[in-house]
Amino acid sequence: MPATATLDATAPPVPADELAADLTAEIAGLRFDRMDEAERDTWLRTFTAIDGAVAAGRSRALAAAVAGRPRKAVVRTSELVQATGMSSAEARRAVRLSDTLKAAPAAAAALATGEITPGHAAALAAGVPWLYRSGIQSDPTLLDAARTQGVDEFATTVKTWTRAHDGDLDGRRLAARQYRDRRASWTVRSDGMVHIDADLPPDSGSIVTGALHALSEHLWRTEDGRAAGPADAPDGYDARALVRTTTQRHADALVELARRATDPAEPDGAPVDNVADTPTGDGS
Repeated sequence: MPATATLDATAPPVPADELAADLTAEIAGLRFDRMDEAERDTWLRTFTAIDGAVAAGRSRALAAAVAGRPRKAVVRTSELVQATGMSSAEARRAVRLSDTLKAAPAAAAALATGEITPGHAAALAAGVPWLYRSGIQSDPTLLDAARTQGVDEFATTVKTWTRAHDGDLDGRRLAARQYRDRRASWTVRSDGMVHIDADLPPDSGSIVTGALHALSEHLWRTEDGRAAGPADAPDGYDARALVRTTTQRHADALVELARRATDPAEPDGAPVDNVADTPTGDGS
């Protein structure tokens, strides 16, 4: 079982490299194959608590002022990337978490002591705008919820809490922001592959994904023989040709939708609400 230890706040800090080496050695020496399920579960909870303590410590380090002067988020993000090699996106999330915990010391303490998990802290950082961060400290309901709810449920709680503070209980402002933030772009990579990226409001996204799903299923029914893979190829189908994955079929469906929209023979475009029933060229 994991050992517990009492930290002495008056003791000199352990050198960073020594602490990392000791922790790495201890974890590497664990024999999970010799543990029963209960003991493995205990260690999984312990790892989550360690992750929380590390996240809380990193946040304090990022929030620390240099020469008495606070540093901008972009500076701290760059520092974190250079010091650790983590991605820019990961570094930005870490800095946002740091700023959130600095504004809400109670949340920082709960994370450091394992009362809430890194997932709960991340939900707070991602879901609470900077304008309302102080409310995490003054309103105990959020942290109380974090202590009793799973991360997914808590993320929904954070959204509801934020809407209440934003006066947006009916979601109209959220819908307006989502529409404002819609975007689509594409880039050509060095190998010639085209990367397409898009953020769509829920209603628009459901139209696009619904059409892609319907056409992808049509391809699965008429071209892939309803097979999950080559091993499941029905009679009359070439098993070697059935190498198309679900994501590849989605890509083919996207191309087919674009082809139909630009095909002069189909000036009005093919309907997408009943595309699964569209006949193929072989009469099927």
